[in-house]
Amino acid sequence: MTITSINTNPKNDSKYARHRSIWSGSRNKLRSVVDDLRRTQNVTVHEYCGPVGNIFGGIVRNFQDDWNVRLGVNRMVGTVLGYWAPRGKVSDRLRNAVPPSLRGDLDLIWLDFNTILGRRMGLSDGAGAGTTESQQRYLERMESLIVFAPGKDRFDLIVSKYGYGDNLKSNHHFYHWQARGKLTGDQTHVDDLLLEA
Repeated sequence: MTITSINTNPKNDSKYARHRSIWSGSRNKLRSVVDDLRRTQNVTVHEYCGPVGNIFGGIVRNFQDDWNVRLGVNRMVGTVLGYWAPRGKVSDRLRNAVPPSLRGDLDLIWLDFNTILGRRMGLSDGAGAGTTESQQRYLERMESLIVFAPGKDRFDLIVSKYGYGDNLKSNHHFYHWQARGKLTGDQTHVDDLLLEA
């Protein structure tokens, strides 16, 4: 497995994403991560920043249209507590954007990514969804962020309900999924960039 963002914190609701604070003191870590991805050779950053929107527009619709996918999850009835199921599968367009060796990782991450995105941005039903009509109107206006950054030997997915959090200072987080073909001595792991002061 080449997913490098596997989460071992039992309090995190994501299995494969790092759950990070947007801010560290006066430093916007999320903006630093995206800027570093932009500077990385052979990586193309697809950024969707703005209101989540509704079925007719917004960043979710733009991401869906660009990558021919359907985002969000439904709570399915199972034998005990049920399970989350993505509303759509990974499209050929999305799969072809990542290296062939990482397509299995994308398949694994897809449910996790959709579950977090769905629950954070109101694209889910079932337990934990809890999006009221007024909350949905708020989400349709609030700036959020989705980043897909495929590269020659890697890919990253990022979700932030609060966009870059420019007007927020603490207690807001983003989710970051990473898969790498391999890490060599001359490659910088994105986490290493976050350790700098």
